[in-house]
Amino acid sequence: MLRSSDPDVYAAGDVASAFHPLLDRHIRVEHWANAKHAGPAAARAMLGQDVVFDRLPYFFTDQYDLGMEYTGYTEPDGYHQVVVRGDPDSGEFIAFWLTDRRVRAGMNVNIWDVTDDIARLVRAHRRRPRPARRPVHPSHRPVTDGSAAGARWENEGGHLRGISPAEGARVRVGRVYDERTPADGARVLVDRIWPRGLSKDRADLDEWCKKIAPSTQLRRWYGHDPALFEEFGRRYRAELDDPERAEALEHLREMARYRTVTLLTATKHPEISEAVVLADLLGTGNGAG
Repeated sequence: MLRSSDPDVYAAGDVASAFHPLLDRHIRVEHWANAKHAGPAAARAMLGQDVVFDRLPYFFTDQYDLGMEYTGYTEPDGYHQVVVRGDPDSGEFIAFWLTDRRVRAGMNVNIWDVTDDIARLVRAHRRRPRPARRPVHPSHRPVTDGSAAGARWENEGGHLRGISPAEGARVRVGRVYDERTPADGARVLVDRIWPRGLSKDRADLDEWCKKIAPSTQLRRWYGHDPALFEEFGRRYRAELDDPERAEALEHLREMARYRTVTLLTATKHPEISEAVVLADLLGTGNGAG
């Protein structure tokens, strides 16, 4: 390892773009720790020893009252989700960058002695192939859980497990035309059709979960007739057994475990919409707001 295209030349340290066997790509890590560890590895390789240099990228910094450590690697557009354990407002939390629920990198802020655990999660994502699935649009908004700093997690194939649900997390229902409020948490649109006359900037969504919306046939039959709402709810629950909708429902359930979620719809009467049916299924109430 660390041998260049010329078999007699080795490259190491901050200036070298070296192949990383765990990340399966060439990366350049501009950090003194990389120079410290890569140099001896290159020397051992020159001596003919079998060397695999697969140390994960690591950085740390102290900014006034904040101390941060970062372990792993991901490109700016190389992840699907950021999951936060703890409360960022308290200044003590851990952030994970995920792709298909696999941890690519983690950063601990004012929480110490967890870098080895984060590294194990990052390394585990290469141990078995990722399940085939459609790509998820990148979301740069964190999913927070509000748990106490230093919450424990378990490593199963690079997935995050065993995180305690957020205290006070709940599901709310509202109109997508309403402006964001601090109480909204994650704003999720659950309609299949984009709201008329509403720009994406004004909607200020965290996610558009259109896979979970009622079928066109059911929506047209219902027509938001209050007299049909009970039967609509029964038929819609049956539709949620469809594999694609069931997966979307489980995604919302997982999201609601760790933060407040506001299910949004364009209808003028969200209290008789699919959002209320979903809120009931998520076990957090059945009313708007």
